[in-house]
Amino acid sequence: PDEHAERSALAPRLDRGVVTGTLLLDRKRGWLTDSRFDISVQSTLAPPTAGDSTVMHFTMRVTQRMRTLDRK
Repeated sequence: PDEHAERSALAPRLDRGVVTGTLLLDRKRGWLTDSRFDISVQSTLAPPTAGDSTVMHFTMRVTQRMRTLDRK
């Protein structure tokens, strides 16, 4: 979403996030043979009512690994 757009105070807010990863390409095959990605995100969600002062903090981590294996 547009970071400069108007948002509700109750909308979830992304505080911080990091994406890291690698891709390995086999030039002979012309295809990916190995990939690894790690996505880590911290976000905050305000309470649905103005009287509640408890803010919820979430951490989500997604890890993906893909390998191509030879048939024997």
